[in-house]
Amino acid sequence: MRNVERIALKVLNEVEKRGMMDKSLKEGALSVVDRKDRAFFKELVWGVLRKRRYLDFQIDRFLRRRKIPIPVRNILRMGMYELIFMDIPDYAVVNEIVDLVKVKNFRSLVNAILRRFLREGELKPKDPAVIYSVSDDLYDVLKESLDGEILEKTLKFLNERAKIFLRVNTTRMEVNEFVRRMERKGWKLRICDFPRECVEVLKLGEWIGESEEFEEGLFYVQDKSSQLAPYLMDLKMGQRILDMCSGPGGKATHIAQFLNCQCEITTLDISKEKLELVKENSNRLRLNCLNFMNLDVREYSDDSKFDRILLDAPCTSIATGNKNPEVPLRLRRDDFERMARIQKDLLKKAVELLRDGGKILYSVCTVSKYETTNVIKEVMRDEGLESMNLSKVLNGFGVKNRWDGYGSLILPEDGYSPMYYAVLVKGQ
Repeated sequence: MRNVERIALKVLNEVEKRGMMDKSLKEGALSVVDRKDRAFFKELVWGVLRKRRYLDFQIDRFLRRRKIPIPVRNILRMGMYELIFMDIPDYAVVNEIVDLVKVKNFRSLVNAILRRFLREGELKPKDPAVIYSVSDDLYDVLKESLDGEILEKTLKFLNERAKIFLRVNTTRMEVNEFVRRMERKGWKLRICDFPRECVEVLKLGEWIGESEEFEEGLFYVQDKSSQLAPYLMDLKMGQRILDMCSGPGGKATHIAQFLNCQCEITTLDISKEKLELVKENSNRLRLNCLNFMNLDVREYSDDSKFDRILLDAPCTSIATGNKNPEVPLRLRRDDFERMARIQKDLLKKAVELLRDGGKILYSVCTVSKYETTNVIKEVMRDEGLESMNLSKVLNGFGVKNRWDGYGSLILPEDGYSPMYYAVLVKGQ
């Protein structure tokens, strides 16, 4: 595994420099890792990022000086993660990890710390922010936003390995037929009770992006909670629909699929790269009812108002923390305030573009009250909107949620990730 660990170390060092695991870094690394080693590589890299603060707590117990070069700290993090969370013999971990250290003095330090940890064992921290490897600011915001039970479930969710869900493109193939086809190739899938197009991947038969079914547009990789969107919009054939912040196009293409392209969907995104992804995905899925516009939606105008508007707003992305594990440690309090200002502006623009009697679906993959309840409450007051009770709708689908009087928070249970939805109705 030594070569895989060297690549993992390079990635962790690069994440430290960039502050994030971006798509190019992820795909570049995976392209040079042998297929048989990819699962180990992902477990190690994503695991270290997810548990980084907890691992540092264990490491710092044995350091006289806490400031050591980042590459050496990352080597220690990898060693600690393998010893605590992976089923690898202790002697193999120590030998492999120590061999990664290039500087002789630090090699003896790494060896000493790992061996001392094996003698003394794991120490449980008292601080919940350390236990769950989140920033102090994020923990405080979560505590302000969620009650005790949901807070604990959310923190545990952020520390779990991300599950993989697919949305079967039912304009091309029925769900049962798709599952049979994939299982003949060695995949193991489970059909979800809801949403109807959703399947969970229990075992990959091949790398997702390399499968011919992906290229043929038979499925789209999409979080289970994100697949709820079309079911909450009261969609009807022939409607004019606007997706205000569309990239990479998961929800827009789902709406097109949901209505069998018997509608007109305008997709906007300020990012040219993200809009290209919307085009690529709609072409791959063979959904041809989408129009594409690369601009800031706040500068967009259209005399013909929209029947339905989806605002999947930019947010702090707390709920993606198990897929993007650098997020929970990166967030600071001013991030929540900054995002809330953007969200209010976008939501007020949505009202301007909506016809009388039309509906806006507001969605964010976050749980902070500053980006959910507070945003909806203020815009409803300023714009004279009404909110639809989504809790009743979601309960009917068997989706566990918490209604706050304005929108519903999807609870992190049954494979769902925490996500907030609100439907706002513009008066006649």
